[in-house]
Amino acid sequence: MKKPLLAKIAQLVFLYLAVFTALALMQFAKQRGFTRRVGPMLITGRYGETPGPEPGLSGASGSLTLPSNAAFEAAEGPQDPADTAQTLQAEGTRYSLAGALAVAFGGMEFRIAAGEPFALRYADGSKRTVLPEYMVLFDNAAAFGFPQGTELIFSVTGEARHTGPARPELRIAAVFGEGVLAVELPCRPLRRSRIREGETGELLVAADGINYSFGNSPLNRDTLALLLEREGPPVSYKAVAEQRVLTMAEYIQPRAQNPSAYDQAASQWRDRAYALWSRAALDPGGGPLDESQVSALLSESIVRGAYQQTVAGLARSWENQRTHFSMVYQGQLDEGFRSFINAEEISYARLAESLAGISLDFLLQDHSIPFCGIRGYDNLMERLLERLRGLEPSHVTPDLIPGILEGYVDWNRQQPAPANPATNPFTPLMSETIRLLLEGIRQEGDGRVFFFLNGQADGESNLRIGLALDQYGQLTKAGDLADLGRSLVLSVLAPEEPIRSAGEAARLYRRLNAPYYPHAAFITRFRGSAVWAWTAAAVEVSQTNDLLDIRASFPPEETHYMLIRGIQPFRKIQLYDMDFRTDPQLERYDSSGWTYAPEEQVLLLKMKHRTQIEHIRIFFPPAAAR
Repeated sequence: MKKPLLAKIAQLVFLYLAVFTALALMQFAKQRGFTRRVGPMLITGRYGETPGPEPGLSGASGSLTLPSNAAFEAAEGPQDPADTAQTLQAEGTRYSLAGALAVAFGGMEFRIAAGEPFALRYADGSKRTVLPEYMVLFDNAAAFGFPQGTELIFSVTGEARHTGPARPELRIAAVFGEGVLAVELPCRPLRRSRIREGETGELLVAADGINYSFGNSPLNRDTLALLLEREGPPVSYKAVAEQRVLTMAEYIQPRAQNPSAYDQAASQWRDRAYALWSRAALDPGGGPLDESQVSALLSESIVRGAYQQTVAGLARSWENQRTHFSMVYQGQLDEGFRSFINAEEISYARLAESLAGISLDFLLQDHSIPFCGIRGYDNLMERLLERLRGLEPSHVTPDLIPGILEGYVDWNRQQPAPANPATNPFTPLMSETIRLLLEGIRQEGDGRVFFFLNGQADGESNLRIGLALDQYGQLTKAGDLADLGRSLVLSVLAPEEPIRSAGEAARLYRRLNAPYYPHAAFITRFRGSAVWAWTAAAVEVSQTNDLLDIRASFPPEETHYMLIRGIQPFRKIQLYDMDFRTDPQLERYDSSGWTYAPEEQVLLLKMKHRTQIEHIRIFFPPAAAR
């Protein structure tokens, strides 16, 4: 009995020693870690072996020659006469350093760390990542010393000017050691900062209500790395005067305020797109249309009463790529069913994964709110709402704008009318979202307006934003925002904007909520299950305890196919007010029919319409008998 007791005592002693050592190391690391403010700069890093000023230096043994203002002309353009000054000589305090270092200023962080793209370039063509050995701090400057004599000098200015108010400015220069030709210095925006392109194409960083620019400094815009060369200019990063910003009224197109003109413009775009798809479908030399293009063509042909002619003119080669998406038009239910189940599993897993992490990728996915609501994914919906409640306006970035706008509108659609904005989980994010949206909108010479992200105005993204902003403006009684949303839509669909390909037209068309386009449609909640359909028809429902009466709207004499999920085992189905038996061969006949997959609770249905509205009546056993 003693051996186990001694072993337990030894384990406890070892555990106590481990905890004590860990606490000691943490305390030591805390003592060596530092955050120092030098003017508007914030410097973070770790001291060397002895925190604080180096011993024996009496706290004032560093010296620094700051470059004259004239040296920065190449980096920031013509100088204000008030800035002309002689080279400064300053005394500072020197500290030894160990490890990575970061300098924050104006919404950007400049990093010197292992694993970062920071490096010294040498005359022999090599690049080496090195860490600073010491720093010297001054009232408004800091110098960081590297092996073999290289130094990086960060200095800040911001004095009053004769031509206007003070503008904070960070200047970065280098002293090159033997054999060093250049310094690569990476930087990145802080979380609350926003990078955008200015009117003249320059890179602007918005931080705390101030716009900063690198001007003509040697910055790689793709990697956000600065290059300081021996014979090149230093870096200037400073606040810039605001350029004139158009008012919202100047962005709004007159046609956007005229409902008939707006509808006419959208109709004319559909005419152009339909003509493009039709030509592509008949042109054997152009290659077959893909499934999204065929779906757009068939959807629009139904609206125009040309469905049968269009189907007859389609090349059969596109059928090799058919999935559940286009199955709604021409069947192949077996293949469509397998594709449907697989696609649903992938979509569920993708959203669940994005919600489980810390990223905001779930806001980049299309319509996450209705995806969960229609399908009855209550667990995902709860997790999504939990993530939304944890967000603050500072988390909003320009790439999230389409998803946030759509999310606000989608949430309202799923609530009983009238929806209360205070309960909408997107409401706390909307003010910042609208601010960033307005900040990113630019007007073309022909009067059209677009939202620019990373210097690009993507048509599909602008259409998403415009449609959602129109609905958001209507919901919140903000007529100017609704008009701006329609202006964005008109700019994308305008005759002046060429349709570059049948594929581009199909991507835009699927955003227009066109009738008879494949979609997931919520039907009802029945006996604890969400009942919903993959269909091209419009569907409604009435129900009793033992009956679902689904009404499908589709043009008379036309046939469509549906997959209805969430259908529990039932007694019988009626079509045309008659009992219909299951028929696995239903696609061989020119009539309606159905089959059922009990394991997945999916009803596979073919419906040939005699009238615009046809009823699909599903009779269930009494609830008590289940």
